Amino acid sequence: MRLFAALDLDDPAREAIVAGQASIRAAVDLELRWVQPAQLHLTLVFFGEVSESRADAVVRSFAEPVPLPAFEITLAGLGVFPPRGAPRALWIGVREGESLLHALHGEVARRVRQGGLQAEEGVYRPHLTVARFKRSRPADRHVILRHGAFEHGIRQKIDHATLYKSELSSGPPRYLVLARANLTST
Repeated sequence: MRLFAALDLDDPAREAIVAGQASIRAAVDLELRWVQPAQLHLTLVFFGEVSESRADAVVRSFAEPVPLPAFEITLAGLGVFPPRGAPRALWIGVREGESLLHALHGEVARRVRQGGLQAEEGVYRPHLTVARFKRSRPADRHVILRHGAFEHGIRQKIDHATLYKSELSSGPPRYLVLARANLTST
């Protein structure tokens, strides 16, 4: 099964993102596949394919309370991946709250290592994917990044992390909650 840990969004944040997506859609003529409101989340750690036996251990270790205080982040600004060439994904960055977000990422990665899994390698760059390019050219990055969507920022309170199972199909992926880890003050 495919597993990932993520931060959930409240309704006002989802609504603001959907409004930003609509603004971009109206302003640019690019072939984008928009992330549906129910699938919007900020990934903490992607684990990929995990066996059923290992998944049980990860669920148990993940569900323990996290000794960090609840905090707020501000989602703001547009970016694309990869950093060069034709873009494949359009995302919103994190303007405020990044240090606590990195601490939470580190705690989640530590827990899953205890469960026998390896987290994705590389530097954690918090972002929220809002669209994927169906087709693109290198010049499309300049077209999309000129748009001013999400410059004012979207506030989101973070008081838990969620472990999800992702089921892929020909349509949008389906995310099933496996565990929730609440943040608690130390």
